[in-house]
Amino acid sequence: MLFNYLKLSLRLLVRNPFFTGINVLGLSVGFASFFILWQYSSSELKTDQHHQDFERIARLGAYWRFPDQKGNWGLLTFGGIRSFQAPMIAGDFPQVEQYVRVLMQPEFEPDLVGHDSRVLVSVNREDGGRELFEETRMVYADSNIFNFFTIPLVHGEKGTVLRNAHTVVLSEHTARKYFGSRNPVGHFIQINNSVSLLVTGVFKDLPHNTHLVFDLVVSMTGIPVNQLPYKMTNTYIKVNPHTVLVDFIKEINKNSAKYWAAELLRFPEGKVDMFIQPLKDIAFSDPYERDYLLHTSKSTLRVLQFASCMILLMAWINYNNLTASRMMKRMKEIATRKMSGALSADFARQFVMESCLINMLAAALAFTAMQLIRVPAYELFKIHIAEFNATGYETWLIFGLAILSGILVSGLYPTMMSASYSPRSLFFMAKKSGSTRWMQSLLTTTQYVMALVLILWAFIVYLQLDFILGIDIGIEREHVVTIDAPIIKSDSYVSEFEAFLQELRSLNGVVEATYSATVIGDTDPFFVWVKSLTQANFTTASSNGGVDESYIPFYGIQVVAGRNFVANDKPDVVILSRKAIQRLGYSEPEEAIGENILINEFNSDTVQIVGIIDDYRVKPFLNLSSTATENAEGIGICLLYKNGILNWRVPERISLKVEMSKLGAALEQAQALFGRTFPGSVFNWYFLDDHINKAYENDKIARNQITLFTCIAIGLSCLGLLGMMTTIAEEKIKEIGIRKVLGAGAIQIAQGLIRNFFWPVVPAVIVAVPVAYYLSDQFMERFLVKISLQWWYFAVPVALLLLILLATISSLLWKAANSNPVEALKYE
Repeated sequence: MLFNYLKLSLRLLVRNPFFTGINVLGLSVGFASFFILWQYSSSELKTDQHHQDFERIARLGAYWRFPDQKGNWGLLTFGGIRSFQAPMIAGDFPQVEQYVRVLMQPEFEPDLVGHDSRVLVSVNREDGGRELFEETRMVYADSNIFNFFTIPLVHGEKGTVLRNAHTVVLSEHTARKYFGSRNPVGHFIQINNSVSLLVTGVFKDLPHNTHLVFDLVVSMTGIPVNQLPYKMTNTYIKVNPHTVLVDFIKEINKNSAKYWAAELLRFPEGKVDMFIQPLKDIAFSDPYERDYLLHTSKSTLRVLQFASCMILLMAWINYNNLTASRMMKRMKEIATRKMSGALSADFARQFVMESCLINMLAAALAFTAMQLIRVPAYELFKIHIAEFNATGYETWLIFGLAILSGILVSGLYPTMMSASYSPRSLFFMAKKSGSTRWMQSLLTTTQYVMALVLILWAFIVYLQLDFILGIDIGIEREHVVTIDAPIIKSDSYVSEFEAFLQELRSLNGVVEATYSATVIGDTDPFFVWVKSLTQANFTTASSNGGVDESYIPFYGIQVVAGRNFVANDKPDVVILSRKAIQRLGYSEPEEAIGENILINEFNSDTVQIVGIIDDYRVKPFLNLSSTATENAEGIGICLLYKNGILNWRVPERISLKVEMSKLGAALEQAQALFGRTFPGSVFNWYFLDDHINKAYENDKIARNQITLFTCIAIGLSCLGLLGMMTTIAEEKIKEIGIRKVLGAGAIQIAQGLIRNFFWPVVPAVIVAVPVAYYLSDQFMERFLVKISLQWWYFAVPVALLLLILLATISSLLWKAANSNPVEALKYE
């Protein structure tokens, strides 16, 4: 019996290839989108939950508050604590079973690890030559890191790989990059030509759903981290099963005076407390000061989950709409079979079999497409599609339920329609088209609501990001190219650099050049402590390290009082911004000129203010809780002259203004000059504008993901509309012929057909606009500055969707409106 149902279903599918193709294509897109988005977002939402005992692991951080005479105005949230505090806490509280400290690469210093934070790895090849690799994902860690976290080792033993000093464990892909197919264990690598490390193990590449970010883990054994009271590390603790984290951190903060004695002695006006983050929440927190980890947005992932369900629901609506439309052609068949004794169970088997065929074909096509787009999905949209053999049983269960639900919903819907009427009613419905049109209109309206929500939201997200990426940050950044200074520096580096800079300025196509220790967009922006001797106020200020006299004019920064640096200026002079002097207690720029202030938290160097400049933005315009009191104006700027005060802050970034028509030739000359001046160094350049906008990379990725699935939703709407309008045109073919005979023109015929398409859009807009407004407002809360939502932000996407839908059915309308009425009237 089932075989007969199968044969009949196959005949029906083959007999209507157009509608079969629409149904299979629409459902396959819906299934693929759902499988990809649901699996990706669910996996990301379980970030770091693959670690054993993750519920008992947490990270310690610190809140720093700096009050002035009127109350609290400063807040900095650090993602780590002082390196010596972890053993103190573990000794004071038996609840701590173990701890691990991770020193991130931007925190490296020669006095601490023997090299600076920019890392050049040298590896000996089998032929005796050397290869150089610049690395940005290197950390120093306690020897128990591979026991603390669940990170499988390919080579080596977890308890011993980092037991000794000067040992390193590589990730799988890093080991292949350095040594090819060779086993790297027992080989040496050299860091910055100064530190040799023995490779003692290889760990599996970190999964995509983790906040940890490293490819090389070096033993912290022998590193004097406890002797540097200012050094911060990412510190993780594992507590016993009965410890409540909220209560535990309160107990720790009762001893704040002990743990932060040095800071409170130096800044008695300040206040500092620790906070604790469960491991599963770290990736979803704001990027904190000195954090350097991978972060993601939980709200965006929730929306992607919601979008996956909406797209699948839209695909099912398409299928059910077309099924309902095609049912009108089968009413006589159903009525005849009912009169012949067919039961509702027989119709259920028939329709479920047809639905099963369509859904299984669509699922097979969806899984095939997923395999084909795995690489481009990650490269273009950063969507990780797991291998089938790596997908958990929970995900497969959800996928199976989704397919089964589709089969049952789309199969039982026509069954209920056929069971609800007597044979006589079915014969009557076969002659009267539009009997089930109200249900189709409801489903179509629901579909339009979902499509409009996505397109409205995507449009506003695009406008907000476009506004942020193009906002004026207070400097001239167009056509600015940044070159990284060499990693390995000789004893005469400063003089070599000065000579290089002078020659660079003379190159054809280079308009101007300057330098600094950091540039805007660096992940580890440099800031200094500043204290007024007369106002008795202190603050922190952003700084690009030591700069020369060309820095301010190069970036078009306005000097509002005093002067700029001059050639061979005194080392103990400083230039502050309006915001910085305001926070120090000066009401007017002129009041601060000539004042002496203290610079540097530890050495307390005295410098003189010689100039006041307009503020420019150093940090991104993100509304982060880590700097909750910092608004769009920033915290102020402090520029020092070269490396007079901070002699360890040597030039690290060269900025060039280049004629774009001569960019290629100028960079070739610059690279040749760089190679002659700093032989054996890697030449690395980038546009400053791109470097600054990297801070919004996650938001751009989210925008691209939203745009992709919005386009899919629009495509599904178009596909469903095309199928439905085709059915309506077929139902009305006789009516159209009669109207044309009676004198109706092409416009009147098209208007009659469009009416069925237009009316569901009106209630869809009424429902979709408030939902999209809410989602857009939630997204824009991430930013300190945002666009004002205008009425046309909602009108334009609605009009665009209508135009796309009309364009989809335009050929169908043209064909129906211009058909020969004689041909139409031949139909019974």
